[in-house]
Amino acid sequence: MINVAHARTAIASVPGEVVAMSKSQYAQLLTEIETGQNARRALTNLRTIVAVAASTSGAPA
Repeated sequence: MINVAHARTAIASVPGEVVAMSKSQYAQLLTEIETGQNARRALTNLRTIVAVAASTSGAPA
């Protein structure tokens, strides 16, 4: 897992505006983003299912 605070500090300490990263680092970053998007999607789906179930049963969501 990427430590965002540490990464931001490290990037801020690099002089200039261009930061190079390896393909493996880029792949890890994309995996972290994808995992977060999947988790967000799953949470949205769960909320929708709970809301639908609550609306059909009359219970509060």
